[in-house]
Amino acid sequence: MRLGPITAIVLVVLACTDVVGPPFFGDSLPRSAQTLPGVELSVTADHIVVKRGDSLTFSATAVNRSNARVQLGQACGPMMDVVVVAPTGREQSAITGNRTDVVFSCPLPANFFADPEESRTIQIAWRAPQLRGRYTARAGLRRMDGLGNESPELVIVVR
Repeated sequence: MRLGPITAIVLVVLACTDVVGPPFFGDSLPRSAQTLPGVELSVTADHIVVKRGDSLTFSATAVNRSNARVQLGQACGPMMDVVVVAPTGREQSAITGNRTDVVFSCPLPANFFADPEESRTIQIAWRAPQLRGRYTARAGLRRMDGLGNESPELVIVVR
């Protein structure tokens, strides 16, 4: 069977999709236009070096450093998310990952509020994609218009 040059190129590109980049990483996630004053976020992981396909657990923590009670999260989902940036520069929500059919219930739990100096922590499991390299992760508050109050980045290495 003889392949034309365009057919050969298409086959090479299709065969390399997992090598070129994780297929479920996309454009930048929306960011909130405003920050919640006095709220600081941090992110840690139970592992920072993982093998392809292995899982790790992020811990995202928000601390209310203000003098007032604040609402950290919005109804309809977790109060925080972790945005993971692949070596290609593309982003992924650790909450939704490669799923497109994620649906959240819509209560606004009491623990979405924090008094001064109170903190809230959530854990989010994430599976390392097939693309090896240096990934970064930042926790952010889930606001109506996107992520806000992002944490300093955490480096994750996928081997």
